[in-house]
Amino acid sequence: IVQAFGERTVAAANDAVSRRYMELFGDDQIMYRYVFKHFNPTSAGTAFPFISIATHTFDQFYFVGPSSFNYSHSDHIVAEIVSTAFTNFAKYRRVNNPNGNGTLSDLPIEWMAATNADPSLNFVFETEPWMDYEFFRGRPYLNNRLNQIAGTFCAV
Repeated sequence: IVQAFGERTVAAANDAVSRRYMELFGDDQIMYRYVFKHFNPTSAGTAFPFISIATHTFDQFYFVGPSSFNYSHSDHIVAEIVSTAFTNFAKYRRVNNPNGNGTLSDLPIEWMAATNADPSLNFVFETEPWMDYEFFRGRPYLNNRLNQIAGTFCAV
């Protein structure tokens, strides 16, 4: 339920906006998309025992540090990847970002930008990050297409 609600309220809207952006501006603009999949059960605390996946805002623990749980070894790895990637956005601005200075990537793999041909391309934050060509397995896009067919989709 948590995953479906997140896809319906956050991921579907994000996917619709990203696809519309690519339609309007094409490959002249640079867009980097990501999905945060790393999950430490202790980060949710005892108040949410039903949460078993990283949901919306779970990446915040890795931007600002843990507030109520101790980082595990894998949390430290993910925090390093997150801080490197997002520091590079500020450090290198539009040139070679978020991968580093252009000669050697600061990340374990290259974070490729989404394109008009691959608007769902996204970097997946895990202990071993990877690039995914389907944003949330394509379900947000399917949800938006079904809403268009049913007449319940609000264009961005």
